Amino acid sequence: MNNDELEISINNLEKDVDKLNGEEALKAYTKYTSPKTIYKVTMMGNLRSVVDATDRNDKSIDFFYDHLHSSQKEINRDINPTVNDIKNGPVYKLSIVKDELQKHRDAFSKEQLEQLETAMKGFDYSLDTQLKTIRSYKNIVNNPYTSNNYAMKKKRNKK
Repeated sequence: MNNDELEISINNLEKDVDKLNGEEALKAYTKYTSPKTIYKVTMMGNLRSVVDATDRNDKSIDFFYDHLHSSQKEINRDINPTVNDIKNGPVYKLSIVKDELQKHRDAFSKEQLEQLETAMKGFDYSLDTQLKTIRSYKNIVNNPYTSNNYAMKKKRNKK
């Protein structure tokens, strides 16, 4: 679900809960505020995106391979859009998960909370490392992998 659909779904659920009698309302409230429900509704999709971005879709590795033989000008041109993709994607989604975790701290056991907070720190570190790595490619001096330098070395070796 996108955020608009999720908001509509939550509003409909709140209306349905308001129509319940005392015992039904208590059961619904208990289920609605359970860690499992909170995780599924407010955190799961965003957390899955963050996991993908830090595990299978590391943009710093992609950036390196995409620019293996690029000129410095091409590398510098692509740094900001790649950094923005990370900031507006997984970094933003991680901030949403952290906010939801803070809002619903009481719904989780101490152990669950510690595990989630440890995971958040790991994701923060991974995303920060990706950002630093990509930014480090700006104005690299004598990059041996750029096409211009590579071509010049080949010509020198042929003489």
